[in-house]
Amino acid sequence: MKNFLSILSFAFLLLQNAYGQEGVIRLKNPSFEGIPQEGSVNGDMIDGWYDCGFPNESIPDVHPKKGSTFKVETPPAHGSTYLGLVVRDNDTWERVSQRLDPPLEAGVQYEFTISLARSLIYESPSRKSSQSVNFVTPAKLRLWGGHSICGRKELLAETDPIMNSKWLDYTFVLQPSENYYYLIFEAFYNTPTPFPYNGNVLLDHASDIVPIDSSGVKADSINRSKYYAQVQPEEPILYEEKDYVIPGTNLLRFEYSEPHMGTEFKMVLYAENDSLANSAAAEAFARIAELEQVFSDYEESSELSRLSTIAGTDMRAKASNDLWNVLLYARKVTDRSGGAFDFTAGALTKIWRRAFRQKEMPDDAEIQKALATVGFKKVVFNAGQEIEIWQEGLRIDLGGIAKGYAVDETLKILKNRAITRSLVDGGGDIAVGEAPPGQEGWMLERAVYGQNGQVATEPITLANQAIATSGDTERFLEQGGKRYSHIIDPRTGYGVSKREIVSVVASSCIEADAWATALSVEVEEKVYSWMKRQGMRAYFSK
Repeated sequence: MKNFLSILSFAFLLLQNAYGQEGVIRLKNPSFEGIPQEGSVNGDMIDGWYDCGFPNESIPDVHPKKGSTFKVETPPAHGSTYLGLVVRDNDTWERVSQRLDPPLEAGVQYEFTISLARSLIYESPSRKSSQSVNFVTPAKLRLWGGHSICGRKELLAETDPIMNSKWLDYTFVLQPSENYYYLIFEAFYNTPTPFPYNGNVLLDHASDIVPIDSSGVKADSINRSKYYAQVQPEEPILYEEKDYVIPGTNLLRFEYSEPHMGTEFKMVLYAENDSLANSAAAEAFARIAELEQVFSDYEESSELSRLSTIAGTDMRAKASNDLWNVLLYARKVTDRSGGAFDFTAGALTKIWRRAFRQKEMPDDAEIQKALATVGFKKVVFNAGQEIEIWQEGLRIDLGGIAKGYAVDETLKILKNRAITRSLVDGGGDIAVGEAPPGQEGWMLERAVYGQNGQVATEPITLANQAIATSGDTERFLEQGGKRYSHIIDPRTGYGVSKREIVSVVASSCIEADAWATALSVEVEEKVYSWMKRQGMRAYFSK
């Protein structure tokens, strides 16, 4: 019996060594070991990790690579390789995830450490100009809990922009509100900023995720996540927890973001406590998700997609209040702009989307066929909010206006919650309320062309206004020496060929969004005069 018990004890010790302490989560491949690769679109991810990046973008790079074209030469903090995550000037960024076993448990506090750095040289093609640029602007690292491979549900922690070029250990205290089987690591911009940029974060030597008892470091809310850098005594502390209370007020600053409508919706707001801020943000994001089901032309089940199916029939469709209101304003802008903005150009949009995916110019005959379906008078607005579409093949496209409406609706929800000092950014369509405490307004930046045709920014300060920017800085095709923007002229069926950035400031984001699109195409001089009388301002950069 003694021998039997000894064998059982030995087996228990083996199991304990194999599986660790109860509740401890061990990551697979925590030092990101793998074959070095850079800029790979179709390559394989390193063992244990999933790519959660954007479609048609490269997977995260594995460094260092001998003869690196990106010139990333930082030696590993541990092992032979490490991971590089980037943010890009076309408003995309990289993230990776891993399934956890056991999962993060709701209400439990965990401690987790990872080595982070920033490469001072990270040369890669700009998504806007296609020219090689240095992805050196400091970016953040965010940690998300999720229920699926790439499904971000709860922001568990977030760093300040990573400034250090030498490896430092960052320790986080995580306290999830739900059970999560997936942990997502995401590079992200320093916010709030209306315009994306090129930057990098290097990751290596992740620790186990270890539960801590109630006497340990107390985890804070997601908007005031506490982390600290474990560094050698002779090195300076990288970060100290900030006091988020605004001097002279009882207001706290909060930031939130969620993916919706094919982009990232961000909110910055000032509220008296996290309970008010969190509930208002949750309501606002729920409203955006609701509007996405109305306006999406990607989802076949959306109200807009269902509306397009009655084109060329004798059927009528009753529109919801949201769709009806946006269509009415879209018709007004289409008429006033002389067709420079046209909400009935969806058939053309579909052709050009495919062309940009395939990087090939569309066929002229196909364009002419789609162009024949365009015309706002072919859409009839009847009593009782009923819509008819007389033209077969006509597709409605609200891509140049729907996000602006969603931003306005989000700001409205925050104001109804008595949160008047707030900013909402829907992929560059921005609306702001009252100025932050002690400021004259929200200090933003608008895109312009700088020296040598490179995209730069100029400061602009706004309060109780909205701004939207449109231009060909992100996507274009070239054929026969002529450049075609992703912005389509509904009157010709072709992408705009002039190189120009247009920003419009207006009292609402739906106005700014629609008119920035219209001005990017071209309107008559009398339209500018009308816009000025409406209180709108337009900025052009060529």
